[in-house]
Amino acid sequence: MIPYGNQTFTLNNLMNSKTGESISDYKGSSHKVAIELDTELELTFAIVMRYLDEEGTTRQPFAQNQQA
Repeated sequence: MIPYGNQTFTLNNLMNSKTGESISDYKGSSHKVAIELDTELELTFAIVMRYLDEEGTTRQPFAQNQQA
């Protein structure tokens, strides 16, 4: 989300901002990551958000795939 309109892109590479190593998930508060974007947009005040399907949630994401 940017001040002059939402933009859609596919995130292909998430990296540890300290080491530059590719990572598969973001650990949350106080962890910093870098993302690689192929865009010419001015992203100074951008917020990165993700789309969730109708049944999707960000709460306990790994529990969704486990049987009770």
